[in-house]
This record gives sequence, C-alpha cells and structure tokens, in this order.
Amino acid sequence: MLTSPDYMSDRPEIWQIDSLLNTIEVKSEVVAAIHLLTDSGVSFPGDIEFVKFFYVAEGSFFVSTDSGPWQRVQAGDFAIFRPGVRYDAVTLIGLEPVPIDVWIARMNMACQSGMHYVLEGDRLRTSLISGRAHVRDARTHPVWRSLPASLIGPCPTAGNALKAVMEELSRPLPGSQTIVNRLLDIAVMQAVRQHSEQSGALGVILHDPEIGRVVAEIHRQPAHAWTLAEMARLAGISRSHFAERFRNRLGQPPAEYVTNVRMHRAARLLSNPDVTVAEAAAKSGYANEAAFSKAYRRVTGGSPGRTRSRARGNHVVAI
Repeated sequence: MLTSPDYMSDRPEIWQIDSLLNTIEVKSEVVAAIHLLTDSGVSFPGDIEFVKFFYVAEGSFFVSTDSGPWQRVQAGDFAIFRPGVRYDAVTLIGLEPVPIDVWIARMNMACQSGMHYVLEGDRLRTSLISGRAHVRDARTHPVWRSLPASLIGPCPTAGNALKAVMEELSRPLPGSQTIVNRLLDIAVMQAVRQHSEQSGALGVILHDPEIGRVVAEIHRQPAHAWTLAEMARLAGISRSHFAERFRNRLGQPPAEYVTNVRMHRAARLLSNPDVTVAEAAAKSGYANEAAFSKAYRRVTGGSPGRTRSRARGNHVVAI
C-alpha cells in the first residue's frame, strides 16, 4: 500500500498539487541519436506543438536558445525547452549550426522506427539524444506555464531513466522504441518535478505555507469568485503584503493566476465533446459566456469553440 511522505501527511494541501502533477500527460519520442563531430553544430527549430529536449550522453558542447547566450553542457545534463523555443548545439562558439534535417541528410544516417542515429562499427556513437514530447494543454497547464523557456543542467532524479534509455538504444531489441519513449516520459516528468519543487505552485506550497495555502485552494475551487481580500485573509497577511509576495513567488498577480487555472480547467472540460461552451464557462467560474471566451482566447490563443470542435473531431464512437 502506498503511503504519503511525512511532509505530505503534515500538509494535506500538497495533495492538491500532487493531483495537478498527475494531470500532466506526456508522450515522448526520440528524434535522433547524434554524434557531434569536431567543429560542427546542429540547429533545432522551435515547434509550438511539442516540448523539445536533449540528453548529453558523452563529451561537452555549447547550447543557445533563440539566439541567446551560449551555455556549456556536459555528459549527464538534461535539457527541456518549452513549445516554440528554438535551440542550437555547437562544439565551438562561432560556428554556424546546420538545420537538423540538413544535418541528417548530409550524414547519411541510419534510420530505424523514425529515429536517426550514427553507428561506429556496430556501436551507437552518440553525443546527445534529441527528442520531443507532446504535452497535453502545455499552453494552459499551470505547471508548464510556470516553467522558464528552458531547463538545462544535471537532473539526478532522471538519471536512472536516461541511463536505461542509452542502454536500450545501444542494443535495440523488439519493443525497444516503445520502452525508450516511456522511459523518456519518466525522465521529462522527473525533470519538471525537480524544478517545480523549487518554484511554481509546488515550490510555493513546500516553502511558503501562507501563500501555498491560497494556491492550493485556488486549484481546489477555481470557479469560486476569488477576491484579493479573501485570498489575503486566507493567507493571514495584509492585502498589499499578500499581493507582493504572491507575485514574487509565482511571477504573476493573484487574479491572473486564478484566470490561468480556470482556463486550464476549461480546456480540460472542452476536451469532452459532450460539454458545451456554456457549461465549461459556468464550471470555470464565468456566468457570462462572452467574458469567458475573451479570457480563454487571451490565455490559450484559440477560441473555446475551436477547442470543442477539435474534441468532437477526435471523438470516436465505438460500434
């Protein structure tokens, strides 16, 4: 029987964020197992539909996101990039990276199950494993919204899963691709959790009980008509102190955070083709459908009707 750690049993509100982490749905896949030659570089385009990631298997190189400053990475580092973020990987700063599709064509790489890789003899020669993950509701999920554009560095908690990925790739057997993809799901989730323990909603609950109490209640009752005065009273501090501390902790004002949590709930509701826009609005705290649609479009970039239409199109009726 599973039991909760002491810090969770002492702080029951943490279960609210635990349930939030459990709503993250990730489907990962390897794109390429790449060996960076001396004086070479590869560019990976941003994709608004996918979270990109890489794992440094051996050696070291430099990485830059969206033409930002270069950062050195080395064996054991794991990097995750939010949807839409482009990144470059080069062995020497100043080199012009080659687009990944061009690089694959030039290298005449072997290909199996959609994954490209370099073989040296019968051994997989790899500097980095490049992959991508489709994350449901990445634009609205509070955990993903709290992440920076990129997470780069060691991730001890994901180490075992990533080592298992390398072992599986080094001697592929029937079913290896599925096993690798599921291991990568675990690695991505562990990296996100490791970061979230220091920031975002989970970090606030772990390290700031007053603000954390409010955050947990917002997630428990997103449709409630939250006011600044009520939230400050729940935290047990003044309104001005609460508003400042909340913004410093979560990077956004309390009212904006409530809206984002509501839109995440609405997106989940609208993924059910039986739920109307009016019902999703009401269950997300909006009596006015027009106000709901305006907020939904602002947060997600699309209309609730479009989300619902997509859900209806994906809905398959079993006969």
